[in-house]
Amino acid sequence: MLKQYLYISTALDDLNQDEINKILLTSRRNNEKYDLSGILLYRPPHFVQLLEGPEGKVDFTAARIGKDKRHREIEVLHQGKTAIRIFPDWKMGFIQGNVMPSDLKSHLYSILNKTGTHPSNDEILEVLAVVAEVDLSHAQQEAQS
Repeated sequence: MLKQYLYISTALDDLNQDEINKILLTSRRNNEKYDLSGILLYRPPHFVQLLEGPEGKVDFTAARIGKDKRHREIEVLHQGKTAIRIFPDWKMGFIQGNVMPSDLKSHLYSILNKTGTHPSNDEILEVLAVVAEVDLSHAQQEAQS
């Protein structure tokens, strides 16, 4: 069984493209090593990230992320088991958007909590799509084929 870990955090500073590239390079290298997949979204000042993979590896990586000094206020939006990855071929997808509206965080919680149970992959994709301001439904279709 695989685990998903979805969180939102606040960057300490606006990151320039070189800093973002370093984060992505390290993430992709580590995710390849630990059989993780996922996506990182950056809409200043927030990161939203979904990690998927073997439970122990996700937990180890989540703990490492929690110690990263480039962000604070890490809030876990969802963590739980799943049978299928949303982004099986993405060692770390990345989307950078405009400044995140202040009410977006509460909107994300409303999407994830609308059923009051474990969110489906569709609901997680909906959260990511709202943050990214793009349609990510193709990612799940690719994952299921």
